Amino acid sequence: WIKFEEDVEEGGNRWSKPHVATLSLHSLFELRSLLLNGTVMLDMEANSLEQIADLVLDNMISKGVLPIDTREKVRDFGLSIKLCLLITFTWVEYEFMGI
Repeated sequence: WIKFEEDVEEGGNRWSKPHVATLSLHSLFELRSLLLNGTVMLDMEANSLEQIADLVLDNMISKGVLPIDTREKVRDFGLSIKLCLLITFTWVEYEFMGI
């Protein structure tokens, strides 16, 4: 699970010693905030992307993160490009939570 990184030293002829990458304190605080305040659903029962979208949006609305009148627009946008579904919902939480 732990991956090591190597950097190319000046001149490009040598690699640095392998080291474990570190996270900035800001990144850790941001992760903590999203886990505490965001929509984290690890045990949902869904058989399609549409069901996942509906469950996530309903959760966001019940937490007060997403205004109910924007639900369909966010759902349509998220499902229009299926690969960006998670990114869309994360962005929506950032926008509405003011993070």
